[in-house]
Amino acid sequence: MAEGFVGSAVGKWNAFLEWLDGKGIPLKAAADAIEEKGIPSLPVFLLLLALVIFGLAQVLPSLFTAAPGSAVITVTAADGTPVAGATVKIYSLNADSKYTNETITASDGRATFRGIPAGKARLLVSSPDYIFPDASQDLTVESDSINKASVSAQAIQLNTVAVYFQVEGPSNASVYLQDSITGSVLGTRDAASGSFEVDPNREYLLRASAPGYSPVEQSVRVGSSNYGSVSLVLVKIGETAASQVHIAVWDNAGEALANATVQFVDIATGERVYSLKTGGDGKTPVQEVPLGSSWSIIASADGFLTRSIQFNASTREMWPEAIRMVKGNADTTSLITITVTDATGKAINSPIVSLYSRELSFNGTQLAKYQDAPFTGEASFQIAASESGQLSATAYKPGYLPSVLLYATAGEHALALATATDDASGVVNVRVTAADGSEVSGALVTLLAKERAPFGIPAKITGLDGLQSFSDAPLKEMVAVASYEGRVAFSEPFTPQSRTASPQGASAEVAFPLLKARTRFSVRDHYASKPVASAQVSVSSNGEDYSCATDKNGVCYLDLYEGQAVATVAAQGYEGLTPPPLSIVAGADNSNAFELVSTQFERASRLVFEGLYTLDGEKVNSVNPFTTYNAKYLLTAPQGLSFTKANAHVRVGDMQTLLGGDNAVIVAYSAVGASITRGTSYEGAQTTAQPTEESAAAGPATVYFDEAGFTPQDLQVVSGSLVTFENKGGISQKIKIGDLIQGVTIAANKSFAYEFKQTGDFQLSSEQFPDNAGTITCIPAASAEETGAASTAAAAGEQSGLTFKWVNFEFQRFTGTRELLVQIRTGAPSAQPVTLNHRTAFYAATDVLRDPADSDAGASKAELLAFTAISGSFANDFQGECSPELNFCYRVVFSGATYSSQYGFQANLGESFKLYYSVYGPPNSQFTITAKADGAALAFESLGGTNGTRFAQVAAQVRTGDTGQASGFFTVFPQRISEDASVTFTVSSAAGETVVEKRLSLRVISERQPKLRVAVVPTSLTALDSSTLTFTVTDEYGLPVEDAAVSVGKAASQLLAGSVIEAAPLEGQPGVYAAENVQPSGIGGIDFAVTAPFFSRSTGRLQVKAPAAFFEATPASIQASVDSADGAVTSFVVSNKLSNELRVTATVFTATNPSLTSFSLASASMRVKGGEQAENWLYSSYAQDAMLIAEKPQTLREDVQGR
Repeated sequence: MAEGFVGSAVGKWNAFLEWLDGKGIPLKAAADAIEEKGIPSLPVFLLLLALVIFGLAQVLPSLFTAAPGSAVITVTAADGTPVAGATVKIYSLNADSKYTNETITASDGRATFRGIPAGKARLLVSSPDYIFPDASQDLTVESDSINKASVSAQAIQLNTVAVYFQVEGPSNASVYLQDSITGSVLGTRDAASGSFEVDPNREYLLRASAPGYSPVEQSVRVGSSNYGSVSLVLVKIGETAASQVHIAVWDNAGEALANATVQFVDIATGERVYSLKTGGDGKTPVQEVPLGSSWSIIASADGFLTRSIQFNASTREMWPEAIRMVKGNADTTSLITITVTDATGKAINSPIVSLYSRELSFNGTQLAKYQDAPFTGEASFQIAASESGQLSATAYKPGYLPSVLLYATAGEHALALATATDDASGVVNVRVTAADGSEVSGALVTLLAKERAPFGIPAKITGLDGLQSFSDAPLKEMVAVASYEGRVAFSEPFTPQSRTASPQGASAEVAFPLLKARTRFSVRDHYASKPVASAQVSVSSNGEDYSCATDKNGVCYLDLYEGQAVATVAAQGYEGLTPPPLSIVAGADNSNAFELVSTQFERASRLVFEGLYTLDGEKVNSVNPFTTYNAKYLLTAPQGLSFTKANAHVRVGDMQTLLGGDNAVIVAYSAVGASITRGTSYEGAQTTAQPTEESAAAGPATVYFDEAGFTPQDLQVVSGSLVTFENKGGISQKIKIGDLIQGVTIAANKSFAYEFKQTGDFQLSSEQFPDNAGTITCIPAASAEETGAASTAAAAGEQSGLTFKWVNFEFQRFTGTRELLVQIRTGAPSAQPVTLNHRTAFYAATDVLRDPADSDAGASKAELLAFTAISGSFANDFQGECSPELNFCYRVVFSGATYSSQYGFQANLGESFKLYYSVYGPPNSQFTITAKADGAALAFESLGGTNGTRFAQVAAQVRTGDTGQASGFFTVFPQRISEDASVTFTVSSAAGETVVEKRLSLRVISERQPKLRVAVVPTSLTALDSSTLTFTVTDEYGLPVEDAAVSVGKAASQLLAGSVIEAAPLEGQPGVYAAENVQPSGIGGIDFAVTAPFFSRSTGRLQVKAPAAFFEATPASIQASVDSADGAVTSFVVSNKLSNELRVTATVFTATNPSLTSFSLASASMRVKGGEQAENWLYSSYAQDAMLIAEKPQTLREDVQGR
């Protein structure tokens, strides 16, 4: 049995070798050579195969794994039209694979993926314009095969339509959508194909440009449905590419006209270059002509008037307007019949008969309007009756001389052609050269009469040597004309000689001069992409200078010589431009687009730093520690700049410094209408532009719903996430997603997907089950991103405890200004200032306007790392004192007191000043501030009024609030001159713990000495009485003066016997002094003096009154008896008790008038020195009248009383 198996195997092996040999694979010869040596070939080849497989397994183990596959996803709308621009994403479901890829469908609705791992994969499709019931599909990817899937889209009803475009030429181009009226750029794409969303029923302009290519523009008028795809053909500068021309011929009723003759006539030379016939559909075969060339198309058909149109081959595919042929009749047409004969009147077969307009000429040559080559020699042309008499005719055939009919009117005409004999005809050799003298091959050449009227001789093409010959030239004065690539040139007039006289023939040279080509210049604003009117374009071409000014569309034209040209462009308000040398090509599209940069954009400060403010709105130039401030910015849209979005970036400190290392952090921010991102460092930014991690993190999510409601009921997704809504219920439901989708019906067990790009909260609802509701919250892609209103942004940061190093504001297109607020909180004091930095970027149609400029941003480095400018620098060298471990600082400042480098702070006596204090610490903390005057030099006035009440100590409770700062003041009254007045300043926490205690010193000075106020009790003294004087000494403000010196009396004072009595202070009674045992010896005044440091001397006088008995007379009474005529003498002594000298006046007073006696004193007045006595005498005698009576004898007696 084994032998049978081996034999069978060997037989099959031999058959296999023979089969290979029949296919040309000579393996059998190698097997025969092995078997001739007695070695079976089959085992040898099996062994070799095993070795090869083993080696491959060692070197390429991947060959033994499943090969990847490809996938083609086709996205179509409900009507079957392809959906371009849809996002298609595929990711592998294999546990060991991380494959994921994403692309955009092309204009054919297809998206192609390669290298997909074999196995299960999931397909996700999304588009802002469509919803997809089958957006999420699972695929089985097979190795080495193309896996196909299709997705149907339902259009979301929006008030926009799409304009699709396709660029031909470069692999990529910049395509701009502009308003056809204003020229403003509405959108831009950098792609070979794509689309724009536009408003319906309007006209737009599509403009495409690419380096090295001539720009192209095409007007587009859209209706109420999508438009396109519009083909935009870009041709390399200086090239002449081909254009495919499609011609259709209809009759007057719009029906296709078959078997019509269509001739292509080169407008430059009048040469009929191509002749075609229409088919049953009225169309000719596609004819290729040079791109940019100009043609006249002549169509003729039996029974119809000959018609012609003209066109310029401006695109690679041309569909000129259909040629409508009008049937001819006796009223509308005329018939011209030309019969061509020889000199004998015999018809000439197949002559070339041409009709020319006598009025129409192009570049000096005439265009044949009708042409035929009738075999019979008779050519008939149906023409419009109005053309009769306006045409000329020519006839020519090789071997004959041409004949001309100047007026070809309706009717029959005969043209006789003379034989071109050697004596009657000549040879003309035409050499065609370029402007530089080189030969031109491929040029069309013919001969014309001197006046440049046609002979009807067909044009010929020059060879490589630039030569062409005509052997049947008439012996008339003529010129040669040549046409090449749209240029025409003539020779000088000449007259050929006969072939007999000049066998070699006449020579004519046609030199193409440098041609002037119509050159278009378009000048636009670089950033706004709008036309720049009145721009001056100056060009130097072939040694001549030309200039033109652009019109309102930013366009002007110049006729310039072909070759190199140098241009400069200038416009008011724009930077001058000198582009690279221009290449002007005759017959080509010479369009040059220039873009100028507005000087106002370069000079404009688009993000203005308004300043740093306290939360109370006070602008500051320096900052305090542990304090919150508002940095305010104004972002202004540059006037006239058409931008799609604007970006403003604000940073604290240096980019390299870690968060908190700049002594300040961002705690809050706000900007109405902005999408805001923030970050703690720049370490995550790539050195080159890379997709952000946030965008990659946006992944799919699913919401299930049925008759009971939505699951999950509340869902949060990031911007860019694709959310699939799957109906798990038994009936169809129409759901609404906020204001994004007004209503979409999803059948049971079906789903659709929607990509959330707009951030916000969106309510889910079901039309069939109104009580079922849900919410989808879409947050920005960055984890630290906030959107929209200032209140939302302000809620972040300070309240949440989050701090940031930078914040980024992104605005969609706006006009005017936008206010930005960035709230920062400072840290501990530092020698390094707190700095704020900012930058802006306006994304215009063709570029990004950055301030400061940074050409590498977004290219070789990430946008986040773009250059910034310094907003401001704020010193944080706090002059107070801090406790960093407590996050606490304080500062005390005298206001109203002067500072001297020699004496320190000084206050004027009696002039109040302020003691301002500020504390900086944790927000919303409570502290007690206490100030105590040390000594009597200072006092504190009442906080609430002006009642004059002063205190030695005051206190206030403060709260730091949201800023982390609290401040206030106490009013200090300097009431006593002092060299070392001081205040003790204390800060206590809410728990009563002393946080700060500091002694503050200053001097109290005065330009004048203050006065003392002295009150004395008693206010007067009595001589000889001993008294105690009490002095109350105060200052001008009623404060007792405790260090006063009070003295009573003077050294020269007699009343106190020359002694000075010093008053002593009374214990327990400040400012009260007592002088005891003050006993004046006399009457008068006693002086006192009061002195005190820093006060002026105060003096006064106390009056001393006389006592009740200040002198004494001895004896106290006098008795005198007069008994003789000698009278009586009685002495008495007066004693002065005072120390004062007394003048004593003595007078005798009697109670009655004595009649017998009289009295007198020895001295009526006497001076008695203090403490001394004086003696006086009283004389008593008889009165004179008594003596007269005494002469009479009688006895008389009289008693007299008195004093």
